[in-house]
Amino acid sequence: MAKHYSKKQARFQIEFRSSQQATAHGGQLAVNAVLEQFGLWQKIKAAPGLDGRKHKGKGYGPEVYAGQVLFCLTSGGVSLADAERLDEDASVKEILGLEKFADQTALGQWLRQAGAAGGVEDLRRINREFVQWILAQASPSRYLHGGRLGCFFDDSQIEVSGPGFQGAKINYEGNWALSWQTLWTGPLLADSVLGPTSQSKESPSSQAAGRDVSGGLPQWLLENKGLWDKGASYLYADSASSAGKYLEAIEEHFGAWSVSYNKWVQPLEEKAQELPVTEWSAVQQTQWRDGPEHQAQ
Repeated sequence: MAKHYSKKQARFQIEFRSSQQATAHGGQLAVNAVLEQFGLWQKIKAAPGLDGRKHKGKGYGPEVYAGQVLFCLTSGGVSLADAERLDEDASVKEILGLEKFADQTALGQWLRQAGAAGGVEDLRRINREFVQWILAQASPSRYLHGGRLGCFFDDSQIEVSGPGFQGAKINYEGNWALSWQTLWTGPLLADSVLGPTSQSKESPSSQAAGRDVSGGLPQWLLENKGLWDKGASYLYADSASSAGKYLEAIEEHFGAWSVSYNKWVQPLEEKAQELPVTEWSAVQQTQWRDGPEHQAQ
């Protein structure tokens, strides 16, 4: 009969003494404490797309797999093999309340199953709740700039090599790459999707951005609008988000925004000149963050 593994809350006392048993992962104690306070493990257990077991009393619970990935990444690990090696450290398992970590084969299988069963959407939702929780816990002075919460949207090309990157395509610079669209709320990653590069000639999955590098922006703003106050926030984006449908979506969710634009500026300049003088503020001398001064109106 297969054994069932789950994550339990760890209780322990701290003593300072010489010992033959030690761990280099003591900092995971703080990581685990923050995630416990947020209630992450309960949220993962309740997410239907993250538990593909037919018999819930057997095998590893989804919180074990998710915790293993998180504890691997927060200790400098970069691969499933690094995650598997955590099982060799008895001390780290004890302080995290885990009896056993999964091997890399089981971990990889869980990741694939979760991706096919809607687990990615569950993780995006949980991450959104985590960002909202952090913003509520932290002092506003830690993340506000000029009294506003700065948000940022962009598509980054992640260049890759080797046969292990499914969906990688040739990008506009002729390199194999994946497209990583991200939406940041202050210093926190609120939402993201990694998929085929926007320059792909094939139809991407519904979760990827598509050939338009800002394709996911309107829906993301709608899904994440609870993370900011429209009247006290600011969105930064680049010229890829300058199409009218994107500007309309941005204006719906943000009271102030900036979309950089360095191509075909004449139509925009002509449109701006149509505005009466009463619509313009006085010229102000301002400064970019850690940058040169400039005039703004």
